[in-house]
Amino acid sequence: MDKNEFQILKEEIKLKNLEVDIISDSMGPYIKVGQAVEVTRVDDEFLKPFDIIIFRGVNNKLICHFILKVIDDYIITCSTKNIKNRDLPILKDNLLGKVVGIELPFFIKLKVFFYYLFS
Repeated sequence: MDKNEFQILKEEIKLKNLEVDIISDSMGPYIKVGQAVEVTRVDDEFLKPFDIIIFRGVNNKLICHFILKVIDDYIITCSTKNIKNRDLPILKDNLLGKVVGIELPFFIKLKVFFYYLFS
């Protein structure tokens, strides 16, 4: 997906929630390959750890991961498949939106919290 296509999606999401099909198992088993997720626009100041988001990655594909932390103009994300490896920071400009109706289980949040607390 090139930058122009992504900008069109960013304009569309301002008008209505979008449906995005998941193409990898990086958020499994909570979000499955082929599953359609609803994505809503979210303002930067409302982003918080463990929100599941859709963003444009360095490979220009849409990626679904969860937020570890937000620092200035960057978002640090991670997949549920490999919590030990953080993604490269993404610019907030590459955020499409937040996934609606799906939340990470408490034990995953706890596992991530303790991993980063003691690493």
